Amino acid sequence: MMPLLRTVLIGIFTILLFNCTLIAAQQSQSTNSASEPWVFVPFKRDGKWGYADAKGNTAIPPEFDEARKFSEGLAAVRIGQKWGFIDDTGQTVIAIEFGAVGDFSEGFAAASPKMPFPGVSDTWGYVNKRGEMVIKPQFKKAFPFSEGLALVSAGGVAIFDSAFKSFQKMGYIDKSGHWVIESRVSYGFFDNFSEGTAPFYAGWSRTWGYINHQGKVFIKPRFGWAGSFKQGLAPVLVDGRCGYIDKTGRVVGEPTIPRSPTGKAPRKKYWWRPDPPPCP
Repeated sequence: MMPLLRTVLIGIFTILLFNCTLIAAQQSQSTNSASEPWVFVPFKRDGKWGYADAKGNTAIPPEFDEARKFSEGLAAVRIGQKWGFIDDTGQTVIAIEFGAVGDFSEGFAAASPKMPFPGVSDTWGYVNKRGEMVIKPQFKKAFPFSEGLALVSAGGVAIFDSAFKSFQKMGYIDKSGHWVIESRVSYGFFDNFSEGTAPFYAGWSRTWGYINHQGKVFIKPRFGWAGSFKQGLAPVLVDGRCGYIDKTGRVVGEPTIPRSPTGKAPRKKYWWRPDPPPCP
């Protein structure tokens, strides 16, 4: 197969998987990232959602059609088809007028004025805690900020269109909305930054590696899958086995065979962000 055609096909497949995986990942990160378990927790009664305190007493009456955990002092709630944010007194602090929202992280929350159509609508932007749209709607996907950067995708279409240039762009923006790291075909990004690094999928080699905040390759791609760093170590797949690496890329300890929750033989490589991850 000609090198250019092979590159294009790999790019198409990577972008398609990126969009399908991010739909689930975005929801997962929105509902769990930066949650505050000591703040009131949501509960459902008679078809409506409210919040209870640590003793199980009603703190905010159930009056919402959907309610998420508090994050940075605010909780996303839905009434009908619209989303907004309340504080811990139950007062609406950001109007319930958005088609979709994420949770607050580092003072920003992803928000879409309209109900977004996954992989097609460029309707996601970011609001601050005053409800001001500080980064205008322009993204197909928008994830929580972490270490000053947020994972987003924009432009092109979910798979491809008539011009190679318009492949969907994915990467990371800063809090001004400026693209700091971007790729159309070469890299696939799926995770927030953690401890100064983020894993990426290299389409040309079908392996995973790590980049730093400047988008420079921090650890060269050579793994079948790569997870985020925590306390100086990150889980990776090495020849189909689970291991841990340090920030020099050195494998620490002896890799072990991963456990498969489905009972099937574990894969040696992944072209997407598997959920659950193959290695803890």
